[in-house]
Amino acid sequence: MRKADIPDEEFEPTTAELKAAYASQQRRVVALTNAPLKTQAMKKRDEEARLSRWPTTKIRIKFPNQLILERSFPSTEKIKSVYQFVRSSLIEEAQSDKFILYQPPKRELKVSDPEVRLQSLAQLDLAPSSLLLIKFQTDGYNDPIRPPPLLSRLLEQSVPLPTPKREQEPPSSSSSKMGPLASSLGKKIPKWFKKLRKKCFSGHD
Repeated sequence: MRKADIPDEEFEPTTAELKAAYASQQRRVVALTNAPLKTQAMKKRDEEARLSRWPTTKIRIKFPNQLILERSFPSTEKIKSVYQFVRSSLIEEAQSDKFILYQPPKRELKVSDPEVRLQSLAQLDLAPSSLLLIKFQTDGYNDPIRPPPLLSRLLEQSVPLPTPKREQEPPSSSSSKMGPLASSLGKKIPKWFKKLRKKCFSGHD
């Protein structure tokens, strides 16, 4: 039978097919509608889990001369609280100078950035502890040779970081092999060994 000969009624969907198509479409609409809500719920559960596990966040601020300023914050705090803490720790002349806290290589945690400002320390993945570097607008404060512009009482309380101990280098393979040989050569040969060696050689003559 040619297609032209098929009656139009054969191309009309049945009631069952219409119901199945409508139900499928409804399920798709519901899935698309609930997807963002489910994602938000998952994010909220993840954040609650992090806050339950790490209620506080230890933040270390590393200055150009390697001095580190440290303080713990509630993990629900925003990055603005960290900036306020750092600014309150600076001398009066430096408090008006702008600075940026960042994580190397290029993650800048700016208060002016809405994506950073509105998130908690936990949401910024800074919990349970993070090391942040600081960069001032005034180049003089970024000099690694000069002390940082911190209050004198904080500088007096600062303790230099311990110098990492150098691991003792294991003896090289050549020295370890030559060690016993060198020690044996350094000793005197016993007389009985000399006599025995002389006797053996004389016997072969």
